[in-house]
Amino acid sequence: MKIGIIGLGSIGLRHARNAKALGADVIAFDPDADRRSLLQSIGAEVTDQEGQVFDTADAVIICSPNKYHLDHLRRAVAAGCHALVEKPLSHTMDGIYDVLDDARAKKLIIGVAMNLRFHPVSQAVKTILDGAEFGAPLWARFSMSSYLPDWRPHQDYRKGYTADIATGGVLLDVIHEPDLAQFLLGPAEVVTASAYNTGLLDIPTEDCADIVLSHGKMRSSVHMDYVSQYKRRFFEIQCANAFLHGDLNGRTLKVFENSGALIRDEQFAGAYDDDYIQEMKNFMDAVAGNAEYKCPADKACGVLEGIMTARKIAGLAGA
Repeated sequence: MKIGIIGLGSIGLRHARNAKALGADVIAFDPDADRRSLLQSIGAEVTDQEGQVFDTADAVIICSPNKYHLDHLRRAVAAGCHALVEKPLSHTMDGIYDVLDDARAKKLIIGVAMNLRFHPVSQAVKTILDGAEFGAPLWARFSMSSYLPDWRPHQDYRKGYTADIATGGVLLDVIHEPDLAQFLLGPAEVVTASAYNTGLLDIPTEDCADIVLSHGKMRSSVHMDYVSQYKRRFFEIQCANAFLHGDLNGRTLKVFENSGALIRDEQFAGAYDDDYIQEMKNFMDAVAGNAEYKCPADKACGVLEGIMTARKIAGLAGA
């Protein structure tokens, strides 16, 4: 299998290395020669001609800035390539369904990279909820707190996509958390949302946001921010007969009886790198016809529509 990579920023390089480690032939494009040389140094093929990737690959991983995602997906589908698009699928809903209709007609696998679906804590809780082991979920909350300047210390975050009011901001950038809520609890509609700029980071986009989602009979809340130097990433779900606490950074799952007694305390091995490898393996298996991809584009569209609704409710510029 030949995997093409469009864009060799940090995530593109990660996907390229993982695909190669899983046995794929890799061809990658980036307009920056230094980035191409980083990948070339590990034996992967690189090109300065973007079209060569679409012409020669069986499947394409789209890791360009998100304002280009839809155009690159359109080119992949036109070339008959399966595609895995980095989150978010796009910064707009305009034109997405037309491209996906074309892909469906060509029987192409189109997925979106949502690595939290592959996290072992998420997988364990998914099994618990699907089996109704502790009864129905009653409420849930998901939280991701981080400090944007620490994400890529070698880059000026004020000049990247996160600072662009059309393509950035914490709602689009940390779409993983709303996606995880829907992965675990089912499709959702946005009930309300709040997003604002604290002024701490010298960027024009929102750096704090909260969403309330309705999953049929129950609701969840989602918090995302760029401004917390004490990093936390966790979720809590109250079921009828137990309380579940998943620490994604710590890779632990704790389950408490309603009495407060701890009945499960599990530590999962590995790191986020391993989850990305599982994500790539699942996509490659789907392309080979041996699996279903865990985050197909139609489900990602539902999550993205919710983010667009949240942006409008919050009154963000450009929403």
